[in-house]
Amino acid sequence: MSAGVIFSTLAPELILLIGACAVLLVGALRPNFLRTLVSPLAFVTVLAALGASVMQGEPKGTEAFLGLWFHSLTFYARIVGLSVGALIVLVNWRQAKEQERGEYLSMILFSLLGVLLTASANDLLVLFFAIELVSIPTYVLIALSRVDVRASEAAVKYFFLGALSAAILAYGLSFLYGAMGTTT
Repeated sequence: MSAGVIFSTLAPELILLIGACAVLLVGALRPNFLRTLVSPLAFVTVLAALGASVMQGEPKGTEAFLGLWFHSLTFYARIVGLSVGALIVLVNWRQAKEQERGEYLSMILFSLLGVLLTASANDLLVLFFAIELVSIPTYVLIALSRVDVRASEAAVKYFFLGALSAAILAYGLSFLYGAMGTTT
């Protein structure tokens, strides 16, 4: 499979990855007039990923590469996930403080990227990393309020609970690998 086909198939995920990094960088800028672009940039990123997914259309067959599996269920999971992601970005347009809005929305976009990768995972390792890509940004979202002591305490407890559940999941996946002899 050529690189062009791989990039076009992974276009929604790549758009989310680049957009999340851009939102994070724009949110870190000092001029306040550029920080006002964070929410529209996050929304445009989700809409661009949704548009790329719709433009691709529903796959006619099944394609598997790089530990990912693209079929009609992946297409519908992308559409639903990105539509809900657009609503989440709209609801959180001004939720966080202006200084934290870039980090807040980029973590939402990274978590949304993990949801899309989870929907198309065909390999146990890809599935594990995609689930972690969903959960780790949520730890950051909880701890984002730097002045609230309860948020910091909740983030630490959630992190330890998530680390324990990730260890148990990895242990269970190792049993599947041992029984089947492959991670696919």
